[in-house]
Amino acid sequence: MHAMLKKALRSPWTAAALLMLPVAVLYGSHFLTHATGAWSTGFIQYDQAYYMANAREYQDGGTDGLRYALPFSSNYHNAPIHFQPQIALLGLLWKVTGFDPGRLFVAFGLICGLLCVRACLALLGHARERSDRGIGLLAVLFLWGGGLLVVFGLIYGIAQGLGTASAWDGAFRFDPGGGWWFLNLGRNLVLPLEAYYHLLFFGSIVLVVRQHYRSAFVVLALLAISHPFTGVGALLMLLAWSMVERWWVRSKAVPLWFPISIALILALVLVQHTVLLPQDAEHRILMDQWKLPWTEQAINFVPAYALVGSLAVIRLRSLERSRSAMGTPLGRLLLIWAVVWFALENHELFMEAHQPLHFTRGYTWSALFLLGVPALDELSAWSKQQWRGSVRIIATVVLVAVLLLDNAAWMGRQYQALYTDSASSQAFVLDRDRRDLFNALNDLGTGQPLLVAEDPNVAYLAMVYTPLRSYYSHHSNTPHAKQCREALGAFFDGRITDPILNGDLVVVAYERERPFVFAGRAERGYTTATST
Repeated sequence: MHAMLKKALRSPWTAAALLMLPVAVLYGSHFLTHATGAWSTGFIQYDQAYYMANAREYQDGGTDGLRYALPFSSNYHNAPIHFQPQIALLGLLWKVTGFDPGRLFVAFGLICGLLCVRACLALLGHARERSDRGIGLLAVLFLWGGGLLVVFGLIYGIAQGLGTASAWDGAFRFDPGGGWWFLNLGRNLVLPLEAYYHLLFFGSIVLVVRQHYRSAFVVLALLAISHPFTGVGALLMLLAWSMVERWWVRSKAVPLWFPISIALILALVLVQHTVLLPQDAEHRILMDQWKLPWTEQAINFVPAYALVGSLAVIRLRSLERSRSAMGTPLGRLLLIWAVVWFALENHELFMEAHQPLHFTRGYTWSALFLLGVPALDELSAWSKQQWRGSVRIIATVVLVAVLLLDNAAWMGRQYQALYTDSASSQAFVLDRDRRDLFNALNDLGTGQPLLVAEDPNVAYLAMVYTPLRSYYSHHSNTPHAKQCREALGAFFDGRITDPILNGDLVVVAYERERPFVFAGRAERGYTTATST
């Protein structure tokens, strides 16, 4: 029994499960910390419900069997033009099992996260130049290491004369989106679909390193049709690397068909998103809404990449060491990886910006970390020679604490927000009234009335929990979002500025705040305990 336990503890799957614990604990906090009668949806960030609203189209008929129609359109008969394999899979699983959509979504993410961590551990093993030491601490740093964003945020707050509490409140001021853009690796596993994208990305890299090119290409193709940003980044990176291997290094290890096939699928992805999809009028409207200057500045990426960048510089600190590092296919891949992804996340410097922050997600950070892994091993060996006992332990603890600070602080902030039911939490929790409301909306029967809700979050979540479409719901994915938001406000003020609102509607109004202006034209269908 002891031998079996010891073997299990040494298993990379056990290590992967342990490294996923912060994510599991976060979701456990979400599901277990709310009042009696409240329903934790599993959607802990605003955009997450969007994906299951898309998946619902495979149940409610907005599909041609393969593609789905945009559910955020007020037109029930809009064309199905979208396809992502993970959305189709989630839609199929939901339809077959009947599971709660949020819990199904979280389970999907946890499974993908576990597999992703396993792929990351395999890649970390390949990146080391020596294998005579344990990988445990390195794995923790790779998955949950970060930068100096919190340190910079605290220093800035203190320098501005803020008290300790206020400085801590602004600790993530330099971490884009309050840390939700994930400039390092492990935090991405919090979001189910990011866990899926990262699984495909790191899985493809492991397959390339092991020279399983056919399998790598299949995974890359799957990634490309799953997510345009990660797909384009991975394709560009591996296209550049394979061209260097074939025509600069003149290596025959990379088959000629590999870069040609990557170039072909990259061209197809670009045509799909720049030519074919924009032919749909609603999609063109959404593309205009998505043209936002979501960029990062030096104050964001310098502290984010300072530590891992320093490790990479230490490894490449001399011409001889650089030649040694670049003397292997993996070394060249890691350098190209870092350069391509850093250029993509700052592409507004040389072309029109297309949400550059979508190219962050820890990819640049991961390349720099893996490039600097041998330097970490060197530092460990050097510290053993130079320091003894408590001095070495203290130095190691300080280094590890600094590397883990960004993620430890961010995860701690999320736990705190969930436990205190803080307004800073983006998690969706349904009280009994809203659950009863969605059940009532599900029982409306035939017809396709348009849902108009005073609370946009009710309209948004109704896309997941009911077959209804909403007039205005998600702030970025509702066609003509700005105009619809303004017309919605006018409607509840007693004015109809959009002819659509003269049609067949289901209205959700809050009478405790103010009477519904058009009550005389409406038939009361349902009232909750709080008169909704």
